[in-house]
Amino acid sequence: MNRRYGKLLIVLLFAGLKYSAAQTFTVPSDTVYATIVTSSIVHDDITNITTVPMKLKWQVVGTNFPADWLRPGVLSMCDNRTCIPNSGDTLLWRTATGLPGATFLSDYYLPTSPGLFDLTLDLTTATTIGTYWLTADITDPGALYSRNVTFVINNLPLGLAAAFNKEAAPVVYPNPAKNELQIACLHANTIILHNSNGNLINVYTAGKTGNRIDIRNLAQGSYCITIIDAKGTIIGVERFEKE
Repeated sequence: MNRRYGKLLIVLLFAGLKYSAAQTFTVPSDTVYATIVTSSIVHDDITNITTVPMKLKWQVVGTNFPADWLRPGVLSMCDNRTCIPNSGDTLLWRTATGLPGATFLSDYYLPTSPGLFDLTLDLTTATTIGTYWLTADITDPGALYSRNVTFVINNLPLGLAAAFNKEAAPVVYPNPAKNELQIACLHANTIILHNSNGNLINVYTAGKTGNRIDIRNLAQGSYCITIIDAKGTIIGVERFEKE
C-alpha cells in the first residue's frame, strides 16, 4: 500500500470511529413543544447513561426567534452548572449577525441521574406572537458523541385559550403521499413537520388559500404536521405516511 492510500485509510477510519461513537447521554425528546403564556421553563433534561461522570459542552446553533425574544432578560438556558442569559459577554445568540454565541461547559452529570437542561423564556414584554424554534447542540467531547435538541415554542397572547377550533380543522392529503403533501386550511399561518420520533424536520410559513410541501426527499415512514394560526393557536395536528 503506498503512502497516499495509507493516509486516506487512516482518515476514513477516524471518520468512521467518530460517526459510530457510542451514545453516552439521553434526553426525553430531540424536539420539545411548548405553549407559553407570558413565561415558562421548558425542560429537556439530560441523563448520563454511562458509569462515569461527564461534563458536556453545548451551544445554540440555530434559531428563528424574533428580536424581542432575544432581548436581555427574556431568554436564558440552564445546564447543571448555571443559567446563561442572552446578554452581555454570555450571548447565546448574536442577533445582529445571526450567528451562534459562546460554547458553554456544564458541571459533571452523574451516572443514571437526570441533570438539568432547559430553556427559560419570559415573554411578558414580548410583542411577537406565533411559533418559533431554537436548536442547541450538546456534545460529549470525550466520547465524540453529540446530538441536537430543538425547542419549538408557541407564544399565546394573554387570555387566549389554546382551544382546538373544529371549524378551522385542516385537511391533509393525499395520505399516503409520495412527492407532495397538500394542506387545506384557511387559517393556517405556521406549519411544523416532524417525524414519528418527534424530531423537527422543518417549519413552514403557510399561504392564505392552500399549501403544498415537497416531501420527495423524506424517507418512507410516518410523519406529523402541526398547524398553527396567526394568533398562535394550534388548530390541528395531522399524521401522514410517506411512501
